[in-house]
Amino acid sequence: MVKILMDTTHCCEISYKEKEPAHCYITRMGKRVAKVLLCPVVILSDNELVEDEAKMIYKFVNENRLDLFLQYQYEYSRKNGLYNLLLSKAV
Repeated sequence: MVKILMDTTHCCEISYKEKEPAHCYITRMGKRVAKVLLCPVVILSDNELVEDEAKMIYKFVNENRLDLFLQYQYEYSRKNGLYNLLLSKAV
């Protein structure tokens, strides 16, 4: 799982789950507080976010969604053996 520090208390975790759209999880001090779809950017939460926090998360994900999506694709490839296959073909 790839983790990207957003600020001093929030982290964006990218992990691949089969049969789910591209997404990441947002943690606050280690606790998951939201799931965010990457395309389109949609925050799914259990009402644990305050408005300013939701705006900050949306802005971060929207501004970094290409990098986040590429990390998601990398996780997909790694878990499905495609990354190692591509490396072996390149050598």
